[in-house]
Order: sequence, then C-alpha cells, then structure tokens
Amino acid sequence: MKAQSRALLWLVASALMFGAMAFTAKLASARLSGPQVAMIRFAVGLAPVVLIPRIRRTALNYQRLDLLLIRGFFGGLAVLFYFICIQHSSVGVATLLNYTAPIYSGLFSMLFIGERFSAKVLIPMPIALTGVCERVESVRVDRVQDARIRRLPFQMKIGSGLTKAQFARKVAEGTVRHVGLTESIAMIADAMGWTLDRITDEIQPKLATVTISSEYLAVDPGYVAGIIQDGIGYRKNEPVIKLHMEAYLGSPETFDSVDIEGSPNLSMKITGGIHGDVATASIAVNSIPKVLQASPGLHTMRDLPLPSFFSGR
Repeated sequence: MKAQSRALLWLVASALMFGAMAFTAKLASARLSGPQVAMIRFAVGLAPVVLIPRIRRTALNYQRLDLLLIRGFFGGLAVLFYFICIQHSSVGVATLLNYTAPIYSGLFSMLFIGERFSAKVLIPMPIALTGVCERVESVRVDRVQDARIRRLPFQMKIGSGLTKAQFARKVAEGTVRHVGLTESIAMIADAMGWTLDRITDEIQPKLATVTISSEYLAVDPGYVAGIIQDGIGYRKNEPVIKLHMEAYLGSPETFDSVDIEGSPNLSMKITGGIHGDVATASIAVNSIPKVLQASPGLHTMRDLPLPSFFSGR
C-alpha cells in the first residue's frame, strides 16, 4: 500500500477515534462532570508515556521546554472546556464549535506574531465559518473604514469631495463604487448551495456634517465624505446574504465583521479592520504557492485553498 493511501487510512481512523471519544464523553457526563471526564482522558493519554520506555524516551526529547509548557497549558484548557461543553450541550454542537479553531489561529497569528491577514479572505471567511453550522439562515459581512488613512485614488473612488449631483453622475458612469460585491455574493451563495432570485447593488453618498480633512483633501458640510454600498442576495424573496460597506472620511470606527444567523449563531469582528492596500499586495504574493499547485483552468477564490502567509524556504 502506498504511503499516501496509508496516511489517508490513518486520518480516517483518527477521525473515527475523535468521534468515538466525543460520544463516550457524552455518555460519561451522565455520571461525571466535564472536568472529571477530562482528567480521565489525560490519564489515559499519559499511561503509555509512563508504562512504555520507548514512548517515554521520545516524549521527553524536546527542544524548548517553555514552548512545550505553554502548548500543554493551552491544550489542556482547550480539552477541559471541550468536555465541559459536551456535558452541557450536544456532542454535535460542541464538536462543531471546537473546529472553529483554525479561524482563531489565523487571527492570533495576525495579532501576536505579525502574519498579514488579507482583506480578500473576508469573503471566503464567512464560507469557512458556516462549516461549523448545522443550519444557516443568512450571512452578513460588514466593512467600515475611515478613508482618511487610505491613498488619494481610493478617496476619489468613493467620491470624497463631490457634490450630491456629481456623486450620482459618477455612480451612473460606474466610476464611483466598490467593485466585487455582487460577484462575492454569488460565490457565497454557490458555496451554500443556494439559488438566488436576484442580487442588488445599491450605492448612497455619505455626506459630511462638519468640515473633515485628510492628507489630500478637505470636505465641507453637505459635500460627499464617502460611500455607503449594500450588496444583497435574495432567496425566495428573502434577503439571505448582505455585504455592507461604508468608507468615508471621518468614520468614528474602522472594522470588518462577519455575522451568521443559524444554528449556532456566529459573530466575528476584526477591530481596526484590514488595510486594503497592504492586503491586496500581500494576497497576490501569498497566493503564488496555491496557484502553482492548482490544475490548469479558470479558478475562483472558492476553488483554491485559502491563502496564508508564506515566507519561502
């Protein structure tokens, strides 16, 4: 048997064992508390290390004791909380929530070790989040930006400094808008297996109420400070996917968020948002390994593996 085939069999066996562990933990929780079940789980895992010398020698061969202790601390807490959740919830919900871990791994890597997180991942992100849901009723993505930190071409693209009439004319011409909302809605719907009745893309100006300035221009009250744009996908005449964007000079808050209504409800917010200029360049570079591994043909972000920071070798 080829090594790859054996590896796949081991992976299937591992998944079965994890499922059996969660099932037996639920049965045990009828008589034992979550922490007690976790203690038994740790004891069973420790037994081979204590009783079998070869495994003990391998286990004690480490390079960084500090990192090993940190990993053990957080891993132990994760298992403890998992079994407590199994005790008070269903096995299915506990396991689904447990496998949101890669999402938090990506966020933590951005916050604590400086890995770059791409704005383009905002669209695959809700698709990934729905993977832990038993049912999904709707998906909403919000992107709110203070455009003062962006370059001049971006501020011009969102209509900063225009009159309402000029803004309406440029929207009709297609020169003031954020490109990609309708395409992103279609991709999310395709991932959900939803057939949409229609997709709308509505654009409104955000008017300044006070004089607001950036490095490049100043906007007086009554003039356009930026854009408010909503892309909405309808299914059975109900809005099920909404992508909402606000980008204007002087926004009091900058953030990106994903909210999923279903079972369970999920909400994720990136405070401070993702800088689009840095992210656009980063995702182009970080996607190179994924593109090189892809088969010939036309692919979308949904077809390719999610891009991640890649430093080379």
